[in-house]
Amino acid sequence: MFVFCMTDFNFALMKKIFMLVVAIAGISMGAHAQLLWKISGKNLEKPSYVFGTHHVAPLSIVDSIPEMGTVISATEQVYGEIDMLSMQSSMQQMAMAMMLPSDTTLLDLLGEKVYVEVDSVMTRYRLGSLDNPAMRRMKPAALSSLLAVAMCREALPEFDPTQQLDTYFQLQAREAGKPVGGLETAQQQIKILYGAPLRRQAEQLACVVENADWNVALMKSLGDAYMRQDLDALEELMSQKLGGACDSTPEEDEMLVGGRNDAWMEQMPKIMEAHSTLFVVGVGHLVGERGLLRQLQKCGYQVEGIR
Repeated sequence: MFVFCMTDFNFALMKKIFMLVVAIAGISMGAHAQLLWKISGKNLEKPSYVFGTHHVAPLSIVDSIPEMGTVISATEQVYGEIDMLSMQSSMQQMAMAMMLPSDTTLLDLLGEKVYVEVDSVMTRYRLGSLDNPAMRRMKPAALSSLLAVAMCREALPEFDPTQQLDTYFQLQAREAGKPVGGLETAQQQIKILYGAPLRRQAEQLACVVENADWNVALMKSLGDAYMRQDLDALEELMSQKLGGACDSTPEEDEMLVGGRNDAWMEQMPKIMEAHSTLFVVGVGHLVGERGLLRQLQKCGYQVEGIR
């Protein structure tokens, strides 16, 4: 299981290797691919764009893409995975979803050995102790999320959880008086985050704490590859496995990535036909056979990388 510094996960357990060396008709790619892509052709009067984010990347990545300012100005609206304001208005619902049911304890789910390990790693990352009743009431997935953020701070000292690319683009649009939309609802993302069976959440939390150093090293490598805009390296890193219960199941991959990509593709054509749009989604959703880039090309659009 990969731990990603993110508010959803989106993103995030991609498996297939994206072969950049293959020339794909209708998709123009450079030697290292790009994060920003232009979508044109078919029945679009104006082009739209899709940008792949990494939730720990500094905002300086925007300045490293010369055409980004022009794209932000030219597009008429921004669509993210969700409208971040809607997530803010659903914080109470999220807080409730993070809590264990009253008839279940963290100790019962984890067992004594893993419980002690979790407490030790939580303390190591200065997140508090499971001696705190509030911490003991949290679902394993919520504790995994807390650890993910803490591990990101260790792997990437420049990481600032208060400044995220997904939010940045939506704020830019709102300041310019442009509409902002989401491809998913806050409720859908909350279900993805905290809706897995509790026993499975417990398994995944155990994997996080037992492989903490491995996860930190992976996060650093992912951050470095993203800043190079190297989709090849990103997907290769995301395809790594630990083995056994620590790896996502095909059903989990479908829920986290493949199924979501398909659902977004059902919406994107109508959105683009109505208005020139900048789509801002996790970079893991761009690549692979069911990634947005390949699916857009199969639908007849021209997809061109921009650096």
